Amino acid sequence: MIKLKHDIPHVEVSQPFIEAIQEICRYRIDVLRQEIASASSYARARVLEKNRYRIAKLEAITLETGGRFGLDGLVTTLKKLPYEKFGLAQYKNDPWLAATTRPITIPYNGHTYEMGRYTLLMPVADARHGSLERLHMIPMKAPKTAKRHPHHVLRVEGPITDPLAERPWTCWSEFSSVIMGMIQDADFPEFYRMLHIFLSRYNERSPIPGARLPDLPFPKVTRMSDELQINPSGPACHA
Repeated sequence: MIKLKHDIPHVEVSQPFIEAIQEICRYRIDVLRQEIASASSYARARVLEKNRYRIAKLEAITLETGGRFGLDGLVTTLKKLPYEKFGLAQYKNDPWLAATTRPITIPYNGHTYEMGRYTLLMPVADARHGSLERLHMIPMKAPKTAKRHPHHVLRVEGPITDPLAERPWTCWSEFSSVIMGMIQDADFPEFYRMLHIFLSRYNERSPIPGARLPDLPFPKVTRMSDELQINPSGPACHA
């Protein structure tokens, strides 16, 4: 089926989000240049070669144009992802990157679990340093549940009043090195694309203990899906 222009979902990419991404890229450029400057004379040529392309790619994003490899290309690619909006949120006076997905479904065992939209939140400071420790993936259908996803929960007991104040636990399994590489390279289109894939899959061998898909607070529709995305392999998660 050919989609007409007016059928293409609108994706909002806010100016504060863009400016935060540019600031993160400038920081990563400084880090890479410091690596070059601090390298020994023996290793400098190798480090320079390793970082040169990464620096050029990040510099293009800090410019107002930069072509398809720069800021324009980044925004265009973000708008093609299965998200509704990318913005900047404030939490305790700190800026957080915020992205809201389109509704997510997970097919499993003859049923389709309607997970709904997720809002992905992480501090700009963490993104700057390539850390995933405070990445929160919050289901909008149940924003205060600890069991957010079979592979992403909160380490908390009792009622939750402030989800962002709690410590998240994510079992990345085979996604670990890929996701970490994307955030460390400030490749945000690929980072968010991989997060959407992660949320849309269920590895029945490695749910976080107590967070099996059938145990989560999301509605189940009995129908077979054409997009079976269960991955029965991969390392298991343990408490």
